[in-house]
Amino acid sequence: MKRNFKDKKNKTYKKKKNDIRICTYNILAPMAVPKDSKHHASCDKKCMKWENRFNMIKKEILNIDPDLICLVEVQTDLAYTQILPQFNSKGYHGFYIPQKNYWFDKEKNKLIPDERLEDNNFGVAILFKIEKFDPINFSTIDYHKIVKKFLISSKLTKFNHKVMKKFAGLQIQLKDKKSKKELIVCCIHLE
Repeated sequence: MKRNFKDKKNKTYKKKKNDIRICTYNILAPMAVPKDSKHHASCDKKCMKWENRFNMIKKEILNIDPDLICLVEVQTDLAYTQILPQFNSKGYHGFYIPQKNYWFDKEKNKLIPDERLEDNNFGVAILFKIEKFDPINFSTIDYHKIVKKFLISSKLTKFNHKVMKKFAGLQIQLKDKKSKKELIVCCIHLE
């Protein structure tokens, strides 16, 4: 399938010299789809198999020809064995960060990072065209710390235990090789 992009006047869009094309995609980590999932009820079984889905996702993204790719629900093992290597071979470089998982310790009245799920997890990735951008900096976004500071400053600490959702956040600062302009790209996934 080849998509035809339209501008706001509904005319076929033609990419201009200094345009930056961004593609963001929830690729639905295989581990997030149990056998009794609603996805299996609404999709062909072939489409739900990771190998088939990843081939379709790669084709779709590469047809779009983005300068930047933001992916959410990227399974940790697949990020390193398939996704990053595949897009590296197509001229992209990128970074991946898994979700942070927390549990609430009632005795200490605080959130504690749950290290047990580090390898059995999914997160977010940002990829960029090596020919177009130089990476300057990258960092993670710690949603739990940000929300906790907000709750404390707002005197809403009774909600601390509610801030246990899984979260992944990544930001990257890039420099356009031609224009020398810098930009920051963020990719987040909240559960």
